Amino acid sequence: GEGRLGVAAFFRFYAQVAKRLEAEDAATAMACAAPCDGGVAGLEARERALVVLVGRDGVGAWEAKAEELGEGLTGEEVAAMWKRIVPQVQRATKADEEMGCGHSCSTCPTRHDCQVHDAIKDIEDL
Repeated sequence: GEGRLGVAAFFRFYAQVAKRLEAEDAATAMACAAPCDGGVAGLEARERALVVLVGRDGVGAWEAKAEELGEGLTGEEVAAMWKRIVPQVQRATKADEEMGCGHSCSTCPTRHDCQVHDAIKDIEDL
């Protein structure tokens, strides 16, 4: 009858809506995310994922990070990627701008758990 949607049409429609919502969620997350959550402008998705891993686990254990990223990278390649993106991450953290949550890096209540700042400091000390 009228107003009925076939199963195949329903799933096509559902997939279109899900894809649109996923894109909107990703854009919103990027706009509000802290640097340690991968909210660093100009980074590729895998680079943002690496920032999240460094924020959680600190520097080192590059082979484990390579495996978690799941892109066929070696630990050496992941370490090189980190060294390459540090300047961008450093600019984002030093800007200390207010994030979507209302905090900045310096006022973040979870800063004591974030290892991004220590990881950047380790690079500065080289």
